[in-house]
Amino acid sequence: MSSVMTASNNTLELIAEIAGFFDDFVEAFVSFNGSQVATRYFVPGVALRGDGSIQSLQSRAEVERSRRTSRRWKVCWKEGHDGRK
Repeated sequence: MSSVMTASNNTLELIAEIAGFFDDFVEAFVSFNGSQVATRYFVPGVALRGDGSIQSLQSRAEVERSRRTSRRWKVCWKEGHDGRK
């Protein structure tokens, strides 16, 4: 019985960790601070842009620049195009 409770506790801890990650991600994005957003990305990596193009991001500095220079994502978020109403 204790192994079932341990598994259950581990699952709850994992769910809390995942929820915290996404909460932090949303907080970074709504800050519109490129350096804060960049900390939420793994690099190297890719980003799917709003126009359907794919952007290669090789460093945190590239992520920061892309978030800082991209006004479109900021406008979309503010206009409610983030999937939330």
